[in-house]
Amino acid sequence: MPRFVLLKHELPASAPRGSHFDLMLETDDGLLTFELQSLPAGEEEQLVQELPLHRAHYLDYEGPISGNRGQVTRLEHGTFIWLVREPGLFQAELVGEQIRGVLNLTCVNAELHSWRLRFSAPGSSSAGSSLPG
Repeated sequence: MPRFVLLKHELPASAPRGSHFDLMLETDDGLLTFELQSLPAGEEEQLVQELPLHRAHYLDYEGPISGNRGQVTRLEHGTFIWLVREPGLFQAELVGEQIRGVLNLTCVNAELHSWRLRFSAPGSSSAGSSLPG
């Protein structure tokens, strides 16, 4: 089963963008990576940025990133099953230690790599709220 990881990416104060969270989904080609401004929670939607594929190394890594690009802390990890995987639409069922539910990613603007993320946890309106931020 493919794995996923949710990382807190703390950037140096001199970085052109701020600290954020990275959601990474394992594929044969590398890790599909999305930059989130907040943790997935309840039925709330958020706009996220697709980043270039990352190395599978990040599934298990915590610590500093080379080139003075900050450091990452692993907040959550687990496995997932693809429910839909087609251009512009990804849907996966995540099974982590704290997060369990369906992740929906819909492309909003392909040129800008902008996606809409929605996470649905069965029977809960506050999925992900127990994760440390």
